[in-house]
Amino acid sequence: MPQRTATTLALATLVCVAAAASVPNPDWLAELGLSPYSAALICSAAYDENLIIRDGAGQTKLLPSAPDSPFVTTPYDLHGLVRRGDTELLALWNPAKKALVLAFRGTSSIGDAIADLKVAPVPWAHGGDGMDGVNVHDGFSSQYGAAHKDIIATLERHPAAEYVVTMGHSLGGAIASVA
Repeated sequence: MPQRTATTLALATLVCVAAAASVPNPDWLAELGLSPYSAALICSAAYDENLIIRDGAGQTKLLPSAPDSPFVTTPYDLHGLVRRGDTELLALWNPAKKALVLAFRGTSSIGDAIADLKVAPVPWAHGGDGMDGVNVHDGFSSQYGAAHKDIIATLERHPAAEYVVTMGHSLGGAIASVA
């Protein structure tokens, strides 16, 4: 399997924060065909897939939530919507950039709110190199765990992916950071 660069975006409304230590260069977002605005719209679409229009030409158009804002066309094609319990995520793929985006939906149900409140640290139980002895927020771990097999299957369906970008808003940003 090729070496992958994993980067997480935690989004609060339209503010994009990236973990600088894992970013290969400062213009990585634009090089992957994304902007903070399109990333925020992708996270919005994780809440409501009706914001996504597939144009049939390998691109996905994202409808902004503000009525006077323009469409945003991304060079990504929708490659899946996963719903497991209260965990939902979108998978978007750009073969030209060899980039996979996993966008996690944030808090939108009572089950999600309960997960937000389960703050006790628990051992990470979902595998991964170097994760022995790592403790994480119980609610974030359980929300991630609900979709773990689907996430692994998505990664396996895209063996050419050199970049994996995880993003989300609110609870989704937390899940993205542990993914």
